[in-house]
Formats: sequence, structure tokens, C-alpha cells
Amino acid sequence: MKSRAFGPRSPQAFGFGTRARAIFGAYALLAVGGLMGWCAEKLQDAPSPQAHKDRAFTEFFRRTSRLTACDGALSVPLSDGRVLWLFGDSHVDDYDPATGTMPCLFQVRNAGLLHHKNDLRNARTLVGRRSGGFKSWFKNSENSEQWFWPVCGFQNGNLVYVYLSGLRKGSSEGKWGFQSAGQDYWAKIEFPAMETISYTPLPDFHGITFGQGFVNEGGYTYAFGGKQKGLASDVYVARFKSTNPEDE
Repeated sequence: MKSRAFGPRSPQAFGFGTRARAIFGAYALLAVGGLMGWCAEKLQDAPSPQAHKDRAFTEFFRRTSRLTACDGALSVPLSDGRVLWLFGDSHVDDYDPATGTMPCLFQVRNAGLLHHKNDLRNARTLVGRRSGGFKSWFKNSENSEQWFWPVCGFQNGNLVYVYLSGLRKGSSEGKWGFQSAGQDYWAKIEFPAMETISYTPLPDFHGITFGQGFVNEGGYTYAFGGKQKGLASDVYVARFKSTNPEDE
């Protein structure tokens, strides 16, 4: 994916299809903090939606072995009916059934779950296999001070592409002791085995993370991204030919 970025402008100018325009508009609305407050005020008299607790997925994530806690939780539908879940910092095999607790420190910087969409009981945890250190699933270096956080992904034939945001330990010891490593990657997972992963560096997008969502329409895949600006973010969209995510 090359940086053919479309900044915070009208999507019609770039020949977006209906679906891509709708998602661009919704994402842009959510990215503007002031508009969010305005919408909440205008909708306060609207009837309350009938929300309910999804018991099946609550129990799916109530885990006591292998992957037990995680952040992120982004899903990628696969063509054979399975679903790939992507997570950032995660706990693996550290649940103590006697106390119902786990340590504060996580074991991996990223992980995955794989299951059939109609089977929430038999999920396969995807982590690294090294004997010591962080057992992160996505890892192309032995440097423990650099890592990946997976964002969104999509399937393209016999490969599953996942956008990886490259992070590294920051110079400060404060609450946010990390920063961008300056290099994001495609992770390419061989389908259907989902075992072998290769990594392709992405171009410099000048602070834009283009992994916030992907929409396939009209022969192109639209990559939605954001770049932080104060407390909000500017919204960007790039596109590449769906048949070749790496070269266009």
C-alpha cells in the first residue's frame, strides 16, 4: 500500500462508492470531539434503545486458560466461516483458579483467537512459541523494547493481511512509556493454516495509522486512518487495488 492519502476532505472528490462514502462520513463525525457532544445533546430526548447483555459472547471472553485477558478485540471474517480476533497486550496461561486472579503484568504484546463463527466453545489461542520473554504472536525481532499492536485486517485469497502499528519503549517513564517506532508493517498470514507469517514494511505515512478499517468496493480497498491532532484526530483515507495490496 503506497501513500495515496486523501486528507480530511470530501470523499466524492476521489470517486468513492456509496459504502465507502458512508463509512468516511461516520468516521469523520466520530473523530471530531465537539460534534460528539452536540449529537449527545440533540439525541437526549430520543427513545432509549433496547440494549441487552450478549450472554454468548460474555461467556466466550470469560476465559480461564490460554488467552485469559486482552485489549483491542478486532475481528476479521475469513472465507471458510472462521473468525480471527486480534488483540494487543494480553495475558496468557496466568489465571489462578484458587484465587480467581491473575498477575498485573501481561505476557504478550499481541495475540489472536481463531474459531468458527458458529462455535464459541473451541477457540484456538494464537501466540508465539518462544520459551522465554514475551510470546507475542506478531514478532519480527528479538528486541523486547519494540513490538507490534495489530489494528484491522482483511483476507485476500490465500493470505490474511493485518495492519501492524510499530511501537517501541519511550524515553519517559510516565503513564505512556511508549511511542511510535516509525515503521508500520503488513503481516501476511498464510490461509488456511494460519501458521506462517511474513512481514512487509509499509511506506512512511507521516504519522497516519491507516489500519483503522478496510472497505472493499469497486476493485479497490479503502484504508481508513487517523492522525492525532490534540485530543481529536484528522481522518484520512487511502486506497489500493484489491488484487495487490502491496504494490499499489
